[in-house]
Amino acid sequence: MDELVIKAAQNNADWCDVVCRTHGVPGEFLENVWINQHEVPAYYPNAVTIKPLSNNDVTDALKKISLEAYAIKDSFNELNEDEIGCKILFEAEWISYSQDESKRKSTIDNWTIIKNDEELKNWERVWNNANPTDKKIFLPNILSSEGVFFLAKYKDNQIVAGGIVNISHDVVGLSNVFTKGLVNSNIYSELVSFIKEKISTIPIVGYEKDKELELAHEAGFKTIGKLKVLLKI
Repeated sequence: MDELVIKAAQNNADWCDVVCRTHGVPGEFLENVWINQHEVPAYYPNAVTIKPLSNNDVTDALKKISLEAYAIKDSFNELNEDEIGCKILFEAEWISYSQDESKRKSTIDNWTIIKNDEELKNWERVWNNANPTDKKIFLPNILSSEGVFFLAKYKDNQIVAGGIVNISHDVVGLSNVFTKGLVNSNIYSELVSFIKEKISTIPIVGYEKDKELELAHEAGFKTIGKLKVLLKI
């Protein structure tokens, strides 16, 4: 197994924990899995596997969660959903982008890092058009989280694209990539260029599916593993 897959899973669990902590519902890191026993923000799971483990191991960990239904991120695509009482919500692929995988650079003139509450509110409003939910997910205190950056592309003083970066486990986690309007691979290329120039040159990881996965591949990302998100029922 690619070591980057394990780092990507651990980084993603860190991000889930950051978001939950800002809502006052921190999770817990066990040996092989991150779990959260509370109601979590929309789109976030109550469990993320961070090392390969068996169905029995994850079943033991899930006993700590008393919620009726919740999501589990099977980071290594290894759990038998029937045996642990789940159904598949979706499948996706871990992707990575390293320094030597492309020598081309995209323009980053219109990209910036979100710096204050008002900018974050505008960022989430645009992001929310593609990810509708009634409740705010990204609270102002998240901007002070170590290694977390909200990225935005502006056109005519309006946010037209964005993404989120979180740094941990020697990788840059890239998530929540969006555009206002047509998505194209230039967004991923521009994000990579901005991250490499302004934030860090360590490997960038994340996961995507469907059309977004194709666009990430076009921008130079490589698939390094598979994952699935399960619904515990």
